[in-house]
Amino acid sequence: MDPVEIAAGLAEFEQRAPGSDSERRAALWLRRRLREVGREAVLEPAWVRPQWPWVHSIHAALGLAGAVVAAFQPLAGAIILAVTAASAALDLLGLAHVARRLTPERCTQNLVSPPTQATRAGAQRLVRLMIVAHYDAPRGGLAVRNRPRRLAAAAQRLLRGRLPGLPSLVVIAPALVLAAAGVRLAVPGLGWPATAAVLCTAVLVVALAMLAELGLSPRGPGAGDPASGAGVAVALAAALDRSPPRHLAVELVMAGAGDGPSLGMRAFVRRRRRRYAAEATAVLHLAACGRGRPSWWTVDGPLVSRRLHPRLVAICGEAANDRPDLGATPHRGHGAGAAWRARLARWPAVTVGCLDEDGVVPDVGQASDSAQRLDRRAMDAALSFCLEVVRRLDAELGSRAGAQP
Repeated sequence: MDPVEIAAGLAEFEQRAPGSDSERRAALWLRRRLREVGREAVLEPAWVRPQWPWVHSIHAALGLAGAVVAAFQPLAGAIILAVTAASAALDLLGLAHVARRLTPERCTQNLVSPPTQATRAGAQRLVRLMIVAHYDAPRGGLAVRNRPRRLAAAAQRLLRGRLPGLPSLVVIAPALVLAAAGVRLAVPGLGWPATAAVLCTAVLVVALAMLAELGLSPRGPGAGDPASGAGVAVALAAALDRSPPRHLAVELVMAGAGDGPSLGMRAFVRRRRRRYAAEATAVLHLAACGRGRPSWWTVDGPLVSRRLHPRLVAICGEAANDRPDLGATPHRGHGAGAAWRARLARWPAVTVGCLDEDGVVPDVGQASDSAQRLDRRAMDAALSFCLEVVRRLDAELGSRAGAQP
């Protein structure tokens, strides 16, 4: 299975929005391609509400309303702000969807290919390795263009990866306005709480404008992000089918609604978290691999960064040392990727992708993210790196099995 061919084929399905007819046709095309190489796959529908820019636009608008009310009625404004910050935080942390229920519901598709007979047979299969990727296309917009994202990446490096992302502002800004309102209630007459509230209100205005623009923006072909990751994931599964690891049963999951974010993976995990034991599960999420050099994520999360599995992260580091020619480097993520969703269920998980010299995935959601701009060398390097990671994981499981009485 040629990863570039898979990514280019997915890019031909225009406007692959989560839950759209284009996304469903892309899933059916992927299923046919998998069956050509002897991998059965089933479509699992999942009802999701993927309009995250409008979800957080609601939060930003409520935050603005709370800030205005707090200027005249601090107690009433504080209640609005507290509810807004709590709803936004619960949504970003993946715990509960409140404002999201005001947005349309769509049916996305998870394409699940269980372990083949070759990787399932034998008593030595100790761990289910889930190779996960997304196949829908992200939306464009000013906030995700190259220059703003490169500036944000530079700021992240300056602040050691602790700069909050755009969706996090709809939690942080209302919380700060709420704190300012609390100070005004406790100590009347102070001037600085009003100034802080005005600044945070201005941040909410900017966030609302950017989120609304994102919600109205079209989607690009998505060849690099995320289709290149899907291509590498399929090629990785095919390579492991040809040469099965001794201690890993390989399952392939093409999760829908990646621009939800990762709502298809959320549904997949929720259906299986009671059946799949953490000690017998490992998740390898393939992010965009279309350009740049391989990287592995050490942390991920849209509001509070969560460590990805320490041992899997360490294995990635060891694989990078074994293959210095690939130039793989660690990366601190700030999104709600599939590995982050798996970590919420306490499953061991790590993300691998490719980043350019500025530490970003170029052309996300843009019309320029086409199949013609895919770099075969980058995708082959990502595939080689993942094969080395799987090899080391399989060898470690073998040594553990040999040490057991």
